[in-house]
Amino acid sequence: GIFDSSTDSNNLVYYPNPVNENLNILLQEPTSLEYEVEIYSMNGAKELSRQIIPSENNSLTIKLTDLSAGVYILRMTDKNVTKSFKFVKD
Repeated sequence: GIFDSSTDSNNLVYYPNPVNENLNILLQEPTSLEYEVEIYSMNGAKELSRQIIPSENNSLTIKLTDLSAGVYILRMTDKNVTKSFKFVKD
């Protein structure tokens, strides 16, 4: 892809984008011990939902091998804040 990683205003970095198997999210300022992660297709269908606990280095890895190729929105929520970003699955 053109971009190896993407940073947004939510203080997180995600890579690779486009993603093939695993999407990695690095939390620059973790706000919770557990996050609810949901992935939606562009037509609004929920494709994945799970609770994820960040690793010791404040990163999350989400296995996406079951997703079809396309554009998706990932939404992650802790007790106070919802962050979302768009990514491409190859």
